[in-house]
This record gives sequence, C-alpha cells and structure tokens, in this order.
Amino acid sequence: MAATFRKVQSSARLRRQRCRLYNVSPAQCDTTNDSSSKEPSQSIVPDLLDYLNESWTPFHATVEAKRQLIASGFQLLNENEEWNLKAGGRYASGDFHLIAAHTDSLCLKLKPKSSSSKGGYLMVSVQTYGAGLWHTWFDRDLSLAGRVIVRGEDGSFSQSLVKIERPLLRVPTLAIHLEKSARTANTDGFKPNFESHLIPLLATGPKKASSKTVDIDNEFSQKEAHHPLLMQILSSEVGCKVQDIADIELNVCDTQPICLGGANDEFIFSGRLDNLASSFVR
Repeated sequence: MAATFRKVQSSARLRRQRCRLYNVSPAQCDTTNDSSSKEPSQSIVPDLLDYLNESWTPFHATVEAKRQLIASGFQLLNENEEWNLKAGGRYASGDFHLIAAHTDSLCLKLKPKSSSSKGGYLMVSVQTYGAGLWHTWFDRDLSLAGRVIVRGEDGSFSQSLVKIERPLLRVPTLAIHLEKSARTANTDGFKPNFESHLIPLLATGPKKASSKTVDIDNEFSQKEAHHPLLMQILSSEVGCKVQDIADIELNVCDTQPICLGGANDEFIFSGRLDNLASSFVR
C-alpha cells in the first residue's frame, strides 16, 4: 500500500510538471503529449523523465527503449528472417546496433555471495561498479533491481526483470558524536572503507538466546550465497519458487523518483543521467 501511494504521488507530481512545461490546464495536460495531436509539444523533458524513472538498470533501460520504439511505430527486425524494407519505414533491430550508446551507470552491485550479518543485523555485501562518488550513497532509501534467472520445469532457463520499488536497503552513517572519524570529516573528508562501511542493511536478524549471537549469525551467512529472506522477496516479485531461482544479477538503486526542480523547473534531478541521456531518443 505504501509503495502504491508513493507511486501515485510521483505520477501526480509528474503530471503537474507536464502541465507547467506545456503551459496548459490540468484537464488538457494528459492529451498534450499524445503523438496523435496535430501540434505535439516540442519539449522532450516529460518523456525523458518517464524513461529515467523506468530505467533503474541497463536491462530495464533496454526494455523501455524497445517499448518506446514499438509504440512509435518502429518494426523490429530479425536477422534470421528476410527483411522487406520500404522507403520511409521505421525499423529497429535487437541483434545489432547502428548507433552506439551505453546504458550502464556507476552503481553498487550485489556480490555473487552477498549474504552477510553482524551484531544481529542482516546485510548484503556489495561491490563498486566503476569509479563513483560512493559517499553520496549513504543515508538514502535504496532498493534492488536487475534480472533473475529462473529454471523452468523442463530444465530450460529464462530471464525475468525485477524492480523492487519500495525502500529495501540503507547504508547508514553514525551520529557525529558516536564516531571519532565523523568529527574530522568536515576537514579531512569522508573516507569510508568500502568493505566494512559500504554494506547495506537488509533486516534485523532472528533473536537468539545464546551470547554467541554474532558468531552464529556469521556462521549462518556462510552457508547461503544470499539471505533466504532476500530470495523470498525476489521469488514473490518474479512469481516463482525460491528453489527455481538459478542466479541473480542485481544493482542497488535509489528509490527517489526522478523529477524536475528549480524555481522554474529548469533542472532535472536524476541519477544515471549522464549515460541514459545518450540512450534516450524521442
């Protein structure tokens, strides 16, 4: 319910921003961007915002680009079939690229063995992808998105995209009076250790009566590549059994929606913008 409410709020905010961009009333706003209109708006910003909000990972960006091409009247071509091309036609192929642009962005990725725990908390181990500004990932509402490889009853494998839109993870920082290094961060800079500090929290672990809670938790985490709780969440999102999940490739993502900002809505507040802007075509 909470995730649905946030999504409705985000959609309503984007509609209001569309109205301001098109300089029309709210009643006309939804139809202004209709491709069948005689005088479509020249602004590509609303469609770009939609594209960025859908493209949490390179997998999602590719699927969204394909959807937009088909919706715009493009015909997908298959290298295994004979092409019947006509002058003025719109064509696209998923097998090779005529114009190159990359859809991946700097991010945190789950390690092949992400299960980790300490002090009664379940955590997921991540690795840095590229040279990012990793201090900006602290104290944000984070989640997971990517692809899940599912094993079918006949032994075949299929890929399912997953995008958990609710806040699922967080990389917290200590209060300034609890950490000596935090008191010098303003002068010496914030220098987190990627292996020990940059580990998102997933949940509180099960309470145990033994005083060796930490050791037991660590021993349990070594038995599973990923936390069973995380696998249950993924199986629910994909719609399969936990035992049918053969592999996963997940990115840590910020759940804050992309939007316009500034006094005149002249700025696009977005992550992944430097790379996805080159992949967006209207």
